[in-house]
Amino acid sequence: MASDPTVSRLIDGLARDEVKVLKALRAAWALVRERAWGLAGILARAATVS
Repeated sequence: MASDPTVSRLIDGLARDEVKVLKALRAAWALVRERAWGLAGILARAATVS
């Protein structure tokens, strides 16, 4: 568990450049989605077809 000062520094750092942070978060989410689809394989893709 992070201490209060550590969390405060993290939030301060993120708040300094919110555009950069949002861009990085969106990129990370895209990688996670790609990885999840890759692990799920063909079964997950078939489940989305109606």
